[in-house]
This record gives sequence, C-alpha cells and structure tokens, in this order.
Amino acid sequence: MSGSWGLVFGLVVCLLPLTRAALPAGCSILEDQPFSNEDVSGIFGVNRILQTEAPPQRVGNLRAQGPLPTGHFATNQIKPHTAPMRLFPYSAVLSREGITYDAYTLDRWNATERSDEMLQQTPSRVGAPWDKVRSVGTNMKQMVSGPDGAPKAGFTGKSGVRVGIEGSDEPVMTSVGQLYANFLFTNGQGSMEVPLVRGAPFLTHIFTAADPVLEPYCLSAINGVATNFRCPSEILAADGGSGFGEATCSGGQLQLTLHTTKALDDLTKVQWAAGPAGAVGHMHSCNTATCTPPRLWTT
Repeated sequence: MSGSWGLVFGLVVCLLPLTRAALPAGCSILEDQPFSNEDVSGIFGVNRILQTEAPPQRVGNLRAQGPLPTGHFATNQIKPHTAPMRLFPYSAVLSREGITYDAYTLDRWNATERSDEMLQQTPSRVGAPWDKVRSVGTNMKQMVSGPDGAPKAGFTGKSGVRVGIEGSDEPVMTSVGQLYANFLFTNGQGSMEVPLVRGAPFLTHIFTAADPVLEPYCLSAINGVATNFRCPSEILAADGGSGFGEATCSGGQLQLTLHTTKALDDLTKVQWAAGPAGAVGHMHSCNTATCTPPRLWTT
C-alpha cells in the first residue's frame, strides 16, 4: 500500500502546478506579469534615429502599439532593404505579388554537393607553385544562403512557389510573437492572412473574399501536361567560374599570372597589389600597359 500511495501523491504534486492550484492567494505566474511599466524616456531620452536611418516598412499601426521586434526572423521583411526569412524548413520572401517559399533544409550544412567550387589552395611549397585543392573532405566552406532550389545563389523569390491574391497591396505585419508573425495582404475587396510559424512543416493561408493565385517557378509539366511558368534565374556564386593565381619575382621584376576557367571580358576589373618586403602594397587596376590579356585568359 505504501508504494501505491506514493505513486498517487507524486501524481498530485505534478498536476498541481499545471492547474495553478498550488499558488497562494493573491499570487500570479511571473511570466504573466510585465517586468516594469516605467516610462524610461525621461531617463534615457528618445532616440529617433531609426525613423531617419532605417525606417521600418510593412508595419501598419503596429509600431504605435509597442516596440518592433529586433533579432526576429520576420524583421527581415520589415527592414528598408529586405532579406529572406528563414522559417525552417522553408525560406520565404514577401512582395506585392504574394509570399514565395522555397525549401531550406539542414542538408546545406553537411551535404558535400553544397561545398563551394572556388578550389581553395594549399600553403605554398618551396620551389613549386601552389596546389589547387579540388576535394575538401571537411567542407571548409559551404554555400548556405540559397534555398535548395538554387543552392549556389541568394534567394530573392525567383524559385520555389508563390502564393498570393490578385491586385494585392504591400503586406502588413499585424502581430508578432517569439516564434510567429502574421502578415496581411489586401486588395480592396478581400484579403489573404499568412500566419508564419518558425519550424512548422505546414503553411497556412487564410483567404477572405479572395481567390488564391499560385505560381510555381520553373515547373515544366503537371501530370505530364506541359506548362509555361516563368523560370527566372538568380545570380549564382558559380557564375564567375574558378581559378588561382601564381607569382614570381626575378631581377626586381614581379610577374603575376591568373588562371581562370572563364574568359575575362574586362581587364580593368582585375586588381592586384604588391610592394617591397615589409611594406603593404596598394591596389592597382589592370590596363593594357600593365596586363597582358593572353596570359590572363589562360585556362
């Protein structure tokens, strides 16, 4: 019997905090109370630099209700210059046309195919040029900014799938919490509300008096029927090709050789710096007098 009573007592103790029955009269849960209601503007003054240097957008009257979030995943979409929101397992950007999603999974941190193709070089060896390292087993540097649909690119909403409503205005943030943010799209007749929850595997869109408009990017066919969706291209880190440089110094003359996998169309875009031992050289731009095109275009 003593064992049974001990089990019952343990269950009661565990359940009491959940029902708040154990709180003394007049007490409340600390997390339900604000830390302070003191107006600190009289102590520290009022700083209005945000309004002049980085005025927030898409916040409606939310700022009048309290401070805007900083360090929040949705802050990227209320800054003057927006950046993708990392929702995990999605990346998302907002525009008048709607919200565009693409997959943003954790494979980017360890998948070997996401390693960069810059061909890092080994430290030099005496009497030999630097070697190009073509295989970095530990993935020293990975391309982590782009979504899975464009792993070597940034994400500006030109891949994945977009959900919106016809003729929408700019989305407005209506509420925000630790792990969520609500955005509202309106077109004068109806609306689309998008409650974003970080880490949620499912996406929610609430349509009121409006029809959804879906546009997948780069989709060639649906059930075997050819489609004609847009397939815009992002700027890729791989667009510049790869290469390496080598240098020799003999008789007071320095010779630099740049090996690249793509032709250089404009020599003035190539810069170099050199100086005497112990001194820092200044940057110089190539021109026809100092740089020889055939050598620079070696592959």
